[in-house]
Amino acid sequence: MLTLASAPATAGIVNVQSVISVEAEEGLSGSVTGALDLRRGNTERFIFSLSPTLRYRIGPHLFITYGSGEYDEDNDDINKVFGHGRYRYQITPRLTGEFFTQVERTPGRSLDLRALAGIGPLVKIADSHGLRLSGAIAYMLEYEDVDDAVFIAGEEDPGLQHRISSYLTGSYVLADNLQLVETVYVQPLITDPNDVRLLNESQLSVTITSYLAFNASLNLAYDTRPSPAVNKKLDLQIKNSLTLQF
Repeated sequence: MLTLASAPATAGIVNVQSVISVEAEEGLSGSVTGALDLRRGNTERFIFSLSPTLRYRIGPHLFITYGSGEYDEDNDDINKVFGHGRYRYQITPRLTGEFFTQVERTPGRSLDLRALAGIGPLVKIADSHGLRLSGAIAYMLEYEDVDDAVFIAGEEDPGLQHRISSYLTGSYVLADNLQLVETVYVQPLITDPNDVRLLNESQLSVTITSYLAFNASLNLAYDTRPSPAVNKKLDLQIKNSLTLQF
């Protein structure tokens, strides 16, 4: 459970598709993913994160809960708390309706609170020969409360915002134990399309046993108007982790 490199994303998008898009069987299933970033020498730092997921399917109904917590030795505190809930109802074999809600608190980015809720359709585009591809679009209501200390004179807290949240996610089975997952998010502000957040994540997953998998991911995030708590529009993250599935 080793993180090669880690940096806080400037964009507010958190990709949960690689976690929640796992095919869920009838009844209860889930997984736990852990990651560790240990640095000693010129840089002294220890970051540990844990992300549990629960899925419950009953007929056309699917309930998903996903959470994560991050401990940062540098701050001697919980550096990030994140929770995501999603309900999906399968209308036809290709069309699914979904509702989602999310809460995040990241003191390290001076983000006191970010909460959102959204609703929209999910369409299955392809599912054959090891390829799965789906796309979704949703209306999303978002609230952000940023630490006042990061604002300069004349700026205001973002508060309530109305966004379109769209994503395209696909997976391809390269071998019996090897899978590539690609996800692209686009989230423009409805009242100002020039204010847009983009996220692209590529993940390679290797199944070690029926219960254990190794994941390597590359995450690129871009925000045309980032929070005052950060000063860069583009962010890069490379991460390795282990997932225990049940």
